Amino acid sequence: MRFACPTLAALIAGPLMLAQTAPSFNVHQVFVQDDEDHPAINTPQAIAAFEQRHRDRSQQVRDLLAKGQITSADQLYDAAWVLQHGETADDYLLAHILAVDALAKGNTNAKWLTAATLDRYLQLARTRSCSERSTR
Repeated sequence: MRFACPTLAALIAGPLMLAQTAPSFNVHQVFVQDDEDHPAINTPQAIAAFEQRHRDRSQQVRDLLAKGQITSADQLYDAAWVLQHGETADDYLLAHILAVDALAKGNTNAKWLTAATLDRYLQLARTRSCSERSTR
């Protein structure tokens, strides 16, 4: 079966993958960094640096997911939190899937995140749909 989103394919295959070695970071550390990263963004350079830090954190989370190292409700919540600050529909959809999984595994804080990630995904899908219609 082919997946339109390689990240979702990795997430689905994740349980089949074995963790190789312990990373030098964990998903909660990435979550804390993401939550505390609120710089004064008043120049194009500051914006670019902030966006790069976020892309780096998102990649760290995706690497942990691919290694099967995000499994508990709290880890799933932390991963969803980081990815919900993404830029693409795939980011929001993956964040939503992780938030739903966190909620199903008992993290009640994930209720809001489940709704927020779905809202972000649908907002982006609606924007895309409207722009596609206007170009026809």
